[in-house]
Amino acid sequence: MCNRHYLRWYRYGDATYRARRGNGEGSLSSQGYRLVTVNGRQMLEHRAVMEMHLGRELRPGEVIHHRDGNKLNNSLLNLELVSRRTHPHRHPDHLQAWQRAGNPARWKKGTT
Repeated sequence: MCNRHYLRWYRYGDATYRARRGNGEGSLSSQGYRLVTVNGRQMLEHRAVMEMHLGRELRPGEVIHHRDGNKLNNSLLNLELVSRRTHPHRHPDHLQAWQRAGNPARWKKGTT
């Protein structure tokens, strides 16, 4: 697999994935999240979905976690509202890399 197809597979789970453009479907951010326009404001789709579900804007310390790891799966069943502090614990593989890089021990799983 060439680099481009490998990155598509890694980001979207499909080596043949092509970002859909136009027709009100939004676009993709550089991190692989879908961007949409809501009330004239461009925002990440998963945040817009959660704000509509909650009926309010997200607070500064709130983060939306994709349970299956697919950044394009923005169904409400796949989204979880967590605090910025607890979000790293939803990604144990990234958390271990963070610890190996010599970052604070307070991020270890099970401690706060």
